[in-house]
Amino acid sequence: MMNRQGSISVAVLLFLLSWRMCASDDRLVLGNALSPGTTLVSDGGAFAMGFFSPSDSNNSSLYLGIWYSSIPKLTVVWVADQSAPITDHPSSSPASTLSLTNDSNLLLSDSSGRVLWTTNVTVGAPASSPL
Repeated sequence: MMNRQGSISVAVLLFLLSWRMCASDDRLVLGNALSPGTTLVSDGGAFAMGFFSPSDSNNSSLYLGIWYSSIPKLTVVWVADQSAPITDHPSSSPASTLSLTNDSNLLLSDSSGRVLWTTNVTVGAPASSPL
């Protein structure tokens, strides 16, 4: 049985895979990472996902989050790892990225490639049923 953290990760993963990207490509796919300055927007336009810097910060910390896209004031509803912000500057090259792994997990890494957060969901083969 999957724990609560795993259930939330699966829900976020499935939700994000259905979003459209506001860039040259329209989906988050293998080899096409989300980086600061690009966002994913839900089909109805109600939510956006990307990197943000809270208005009360000194702009040296970034977070990966989901927010309401139709509200003028940044109203965040989910953050990947609230306790560990990304310390890259938004314009650093290479930048922090959110990518999709070969095993369909989301992977957030900093500019040096260090893993900061992952959905880390494993799905086993379904149990066989007796005939």
